[in-house]
Amino acid sequence: MKLSFKALLLALAIAPLAIACGGADSDDVSDGDDVTEDEAVAARIEPGTWKLYHEPNATPNPSCDMHTKLTLSNDRGSRAKLEEGLDGFCEIAVVPNPREYRLRLEGTSCGSKIYSGSVRKQGKQYKVKITDHRTRVCRDLVPAQIIVEETVPGFPGPITMTQYSLDRAPEGETKTVEGKLAAVMGIGGESTGYAIEAADGLYELVLDEGEKNQFSDGKTAKVTGKLTFLSGVETHNRRALDVSKMLVCPNPGYINCMPGPGRRLSNFCGGEDHDWAVANCPGVQFAH
Repeated sequence: MKLSFKALLLALAIAPLAIACGGADSDDVSDGDDVTEDEAVAARIEPGTWKLYHEPNATPNPSCDMHTKLTLSNDRGSRAKLEEGLDGFCEIAVVPNPREYRLRLEGTSCGSKIYSGSVRKQGKQYKVKITDHRTRVCRDLVPAQIIVEETVPGFPGPITMTQYSLDRAPEGETKTVEGKLAAVMGIGGESTGYAIEAADGLYELVLDEGEKNQFSDGKTAKVTGKLTFLSGVETHNRRALDVSKMLVCPNPGYINCMPGPGRRLSNFCGGEDHDWAVANCPGVQFAH
């Protein structure tokens, strides 16, 4: 039986979900995890954390963001931890109800991986199915990178709810980094070919044709863009910036900033771009 998101939250809140891995201490010998430790170790799921919503491509309300937090880990084998969350200042309360499942790999489809887990508590079964599209190779659109189907006891029968990961960066989120431009290669050729080495590590760059013409390996640059994550067959969740502005240090020498008829002055002739070039581009001088 499939019910609404609110119905599932209610079921989760009232169900005695002390879901723990292993059942050696249970009074009921049938209680415990249906996935063995060996199966969980063999599954080798890729770790990550997501917010889940009851519809694909959700648009959370920043003042009242009710969601389910999913954490995939390889801690003592492949595991999925789910917990209800609430961000913002809305006047409602959400019972966190943390629960955890060991996972086995059920199969693959077009490179996507399907995992499942189930536990028994007081003779009742709780199940989860996770479809991981991060390594999908088929050229079709999927509703989300991670799809979670969780089934819990209910009345008159089990309740199943499907939730979807929020994959895009929050609306308006941009990041500016400075560092050295670097031509890069990825496993199996999975790379944009462009990157910047910043203080907090490497960012791949998604560039348009004009920005590609600006790119110069080894040059100091300042890049602004939307934070995103790129995935392929061999690699996934590669940190990247979808670039909206890129400043690259000019070659050493003079930049003519003298105004004249028909002369288009460099962006470096004034404002913040000028100040950045003076501070970061050795050997560059300006004629005003």
